[in-house]
Amino acid sequence: MVALGSLIPATVRYSGYGRSMRFGGGRMDERMQALFMQARLARLASVRWDMTLRDAVTTLAQSGTLAYVGDCFDYFHLMGDDAVLDDVEAYLEARGVPTHDAA
Repeated sequence: MVALGSLIPATVRYSGYGRSMRFGGGRMDERMQALFMQARLARLASVRWDMTLRDAVTTLAQSGTLAYVGDCFDYFHLMGDDAVLDDVEAYLEARGVPTHDAA
């Protein structure tokens, strides 16, 4: 099993004003919510793109997409994960980054 935290950059960028929400009996601030979304998207991308989780995270990290998701979190958190991944795929396509379509 891949330790996702070891693959995501230590500094997770996000926009927002420090809002937090309840999660699992504790509090989850916006930075943690953005990190949680990045992890969910990495897993979903690995399934949709038919690649390992490590390869999906590497693609997302090296292309700047994890930072993009963090920066757009205020907008993305209103959407479902599939819709966010659709946006991420358009972002990658615009930058010429291959995903499952290149295979």
